[in-house]
Amino acid sequence: MKYVFLIPDGFGVRNFVLGSLLSSLSSDGNEIHIFHDFSDELTSTYGSGLDNYIHWHHLLPFRDTFASNFTRQSLAFAHMQQVRTVSMQATLRKPPTGSQRRKLLMRTAKLIGYASNRINKVEFLNRQQLRLFRKSGLYKQYLQLFSEIKPDVVFSSHQWYPLLGAPILAAQELGIPTATFIFSWDNLTSKGRVVAPFDHYLLWSELMQDELLRFYPLLTKANVHIVGTPQFEAYADKSLLLSREQFFANIKADGSRPLICYSGGHESTHPDEDKYLRLLMILVREERIKGNPQIIFRPAPTDRVERFDRVRADYPELLYYPPLWCYPRENETFYASPLPEDIHFLTNLLYHCDLNINLCSTMTIDFALFDKPVINPAFDLSNPLPHGLPLRDYYYQFDHYRPVVELGSVRASASPDEMVDDINRYLAQPDLDCEGRQELVRLQIGIPLGYSTQRVVQALKAIADPQSTIQGG
Repeated sequence: MKYVFLIPDGFGVRNFVLGSLLSSLSSDGNEIHIFHDFSDELTSTYGSGLDNYIHWHHLLPFRDTFASNFTRQSLAFAHMQQVRTVSMQATLRKPPTGSQRRKLLMRTAKLIGYASNRINKVEFLNRQQLRLFRKSGLYKQYLQLFSEIKPDVVFSSHQWYPLLGAPILAAQELGIPTATFIFSWDNLTSKGRVVAPFDHYLLWSELMQDELLRFYPLLTKANVHIVGTPQFEAYADKSLLLSREQFFANIKADGSRPLICYSGGHESTHPDEDKYLRLLMILVREERIKGNPQIIFRPAPTDRVERFDRVRADYPELLYYPPLWCYPRENETFYASPLPEDIHFLTNLLYHCDLNINLCSTMTIDFALFDKPVINPAFDLSNPLPHGLPLRDYYYQFDHYRPVVELGSVRASASPDEMVDDINRYLAQPDLDCEGRQELVRLQIGIPLGYSTQRVVQALKAIADPQSTIQGG
């Protein structure tokens, strides 16, 4: 069998290049072609021991024309108008930003979207987008490449980047089955339209399956494979864990004191997050938090971390450990890629921390998998409000995050004083809300920890050769 993987970003690397997926697929002698955007120097790291089975290719450069950009934005707005999740409605309310040209484009695209909010009109816009993909030189280049490689399946680690449209349509033109992975729990409810009509969709859970079939009514369950998510697979590997003494020595911390992790989000979604980190440091210095805890700060891998420089300078006791990712292009975090060492560090951070604080992050699930308490600040520190609504009425009402609070998986602190009480309560009784955390994991992750990679391999093999799956029972 021959497999083509389209890996446009570092999260795709984390999910499908790091870990055991490539070795599992290649163990049967399968040939794997990976189209990527990371630096050539990383291929030896990622493909160690698999040189005879993996072929590396750079994704072909994508040039976004005015017509393709306008059509894509109109389709995204039409899709959001039709689906109308809470987070999509919030996006629709936002005024356009950027240059005057971009503002005009977005306003016009939004008007087109408003007028095209029925399924037949959405599909009309979708056909126009696909027509533009097929007219591109990129489409013709991928037709040639895939004709030479002759893959049995083309799999994309991401579902909505526009650069994926041409290769997916080229594969389908050649009769090659295509598949994608919905890589995060909020992607269906908060992002725009899937870039192309993939033949198969790999999903986290039944919850995600229900969302996909509701938002894309032309799909059926035959298109869907529930595989969990490989991003948490390492957490089942106990061999990665260090002793508490060794881990605390590595981060230059005191193992006799509690360790609180503040995990950051992206500047575009949490522009005033430095204020929350500063508040936490103030509370510790004022000894309002019991036990003299240490704060370790891990920003998001693709965030602009300079915005936290002043907090770090004012509070040198803050333990700062950014993700161990490579950033080959200065000031372009989109092209960042993780190193294997980051998986090891994150696994130990989750295991040894006593408590996590974040603003509505996926890290809530990461810590829940280790049954660690999580606090979400649900109060505002900026005026005017960054998103025009109080935090509690904004992110905590989003479709993917509302169940987190409703299940009692976290403490959503309504004020700084309440956050102090919640921190002290959790540090004294870490098993509080354990049932809520377990319910969150059961809801969001459909496959037991440690089995997702195996399910992905099974799904890809079945897609590549469905007849052998039928014959094999």
